Amino acid sequence: MALQDNDITSISRAKKPKVPSDFDNLEDFLNHARKLYHDDMQADETNREEMAMDHKFAAGRQWDEAVLQWRIRNKKPALTFNHFPKFIATAVGNRRMNETVPKVIPDTDGNKAVAKVREGLMRSIVKNRCADYYRCSRPNIGTPNYAHYY
Repeated sequence: MALQDNDITSISRAKKPKVPSDFDNLEDFLNHARKLYHDDMQADETNREEMAMDHKFAAGRQWDEAVLQWRIRNKKPALTFNHFPKFIATAVGNRRMNETVPKVIPDTDGNKAVAKVREGLMRSIVKNRCADYYRCSRPNIGTPNYAHYY
């Protein structure tokens, strides 16, 4: 979808972002944010690499690349019996069968009927609000995940 002329005009009329009081100007703030992002990504690089290796292993690529190439060159068998999918399916199935739901218990002066209504409201909110979480994240329950939930 391309930008229209009126879209560009509205973008140019947009308010300038507020700069936090700790910074002199927007560029200093953005440079600080970029540095934090870079430092965070660098600090977590090992986790992301290990996660990628775990995903490959769970998908069936379980041989070390150098060993696999050696075996292929020397016409040796390089068999893989991938048993991970059945264990992952078991974990996902168990998680889906045993849903965790909020439980509301009335206080000493509380009303059980009101607590039951509130519990129903909470379940409805969780079900509707977390639909993407349940649909997208749950299938990966057996393998490492890297996501940001909001």
